[in-house]
Amino acid sequence: MTEAEIRLILPEPERSNFDDIVLQRVLGASRHIAMIGAMLCAIASDYAAKNGDTKAMLRDLTALADYFKATRGQASSAIGNAIDLMTRGFGTLDGLPASEAAKAVARAVSSYDKQARQSIETLTDYAVSLSAGMRRILVFDYSSTVVRFLEKFGAACPGAVVVIPESRVINGGYAFVPSALAAGLRVHFIPDAAILYELKTCGAAYFGAETFYPDGTAFNTTGSDIVGLACRECGVPLYVLTPLMKLDMRPLRGFV
Repeated sequence: MTEAEIRLILPEPERSNFDDIVLQRVLGASRHIAMIGAMLCAIASDYAAKNGDTKAMLRDLTALADYFKATRGQASSAIGNAIDLMTRGFGTLDGLPASEAAKAVARAVSSYDKQARQSIETLTDYAVSLSAGMRRILVFDYSSTVVRFLEKFGAACPGAVVVIPESRVINGGYAFVPSALAAGLRVHFIPDAAILYELKTCGAAYFGAETFYPDGTAFNTTGSDIVGLACRECGVPLYVLTPLMKLDMRPLRGFV
């Protein structure tokens, strides 16, 4: 199916979510996964409301899942891994009434969401522990996981300064600002050209990851490597906040 055909599978209210991902109006792999889960549920619910054919429902669910695995999933292993987990039992739904199949889809997505939230809470708790006593940190390029960390860091260190470089033309830095201010942090918003200068005064730097390898190699959006090099130059710790969901196992099999 073409992109336009995939979009038309969705009930009208969910098409804006589709557009937000495709047009990069909403950032962050974790947020995209949640939105994709909502789209899967919406398709199933729509079929159930119309007492539709379950085979057709499964065809459309698979088409949407495959589309995002082949597009957004190429940049982030988390997308493909999460979609596989949410949809792994869908093949057993064939033959059920659409209403029952829709409930099973909702349970699968809800189960994944619960596991993902628990993972984010655990890793951000560790990140806050690592940041104890720091009064100035730097975060780079929007990540919903890093936002959750900032919320907890603000509660643990009220009034601390977070340095936020504007990281790319789609505002991957500015998107942090409202959350940081709401968390009680002081924001120093800078152009990314000033990263090296500002980093020297920070206790640590943080960003999320699109993907990481079993050896610890992490991949994030363009510019993240500059942050890493600057951290090495300044002797500032760099922490990549990512759940295991983003692990790419292909290097263990000899290809990437």
